[in-house]
Amino acid sequence: MTTDLNPLAPPPPPPPPFPPSGPAGNPFPWEDRARLGFVNAYLGGVRELLTAPAAAFARMRERGDYASPLLFAIVSAILGALFSGLWSFAFKPTNWLAMLPGDLGEQAGAAAAIAAGGFFFQLILVPIMTMIGLLIGAGITHLFLLLFGGLQQSPSGFEGTFRVVGYSSVTQLANLVPIVGPLAGTIWAIVLLVLGLARLHRTTQGRALAAVFAPLVLCCVCALFAAILAGGLIAGAIKGAGGF
Repeated sequence: MTTDLNPLAPPPPPPPPFPPSGPAGNPFPWEDRARLGFVNAYLGGVRELLTAPAAAFARMRERGDYASPLLFAIVSAILGALFSGLWSFAFKPTNWLAMLPGDLGEQAGAAAAIAAGGFFFQLILVPIMTMIGLLIGAGITHLFLLLFGGLQQSPSGFEGTFRVVGYSSVTQLANLVPIVGPLAGTIWAIVLLVLGLARLHRTTQGRALAAVFAPLVLCCVCALFAAILAGGLIAGAIKGAGGF
């Protein structure tokens, strides 16, 4: 009788846990903050996500660390808001009128001060809004991934989606470039989402792309339906008022 069939033999050891990180000795820079330092780790992560996103996602942890993508997203959101606010201030004519002497300059200066106060108040809310937005965005994307069969071989589950959505927020830095920056950032965010979801969930890029675009298409359809409904109600109200 072999040892495997012996009822008195000790149970076999459990299988080793899934590795929590990418290739040993070559982690994603942001997840190596203890060695690189905060600033260098952030800049290194930004550089990889913008120049070699596929390699960046391959080096990331797949689970076991919600804090890193959340903190990365918060830092990116704050910087993006700062860039956007600076350009908004620069392009707002009333802010430049504050330099003029007299009552006009004083009124413009007061308006600019109020606007600046409102901006800094919004800046304080950025971390909270970023966390809420990440949870909602990751939840919706994860749901559509499930519907399209993109989670069949996923080793990371919801955390994998959360990580991809969090790190894709690097595109908020595109606000540094006015006008065309946000458009380019949106396009690159889609690229990052597709590459990241396909890598961390072991699925095809087609399913990842479908999961990314499906919510956008659904929102557009709902907006179109709402516009048609509102137009019909307004037309009916005008017609009824005219008949009365």
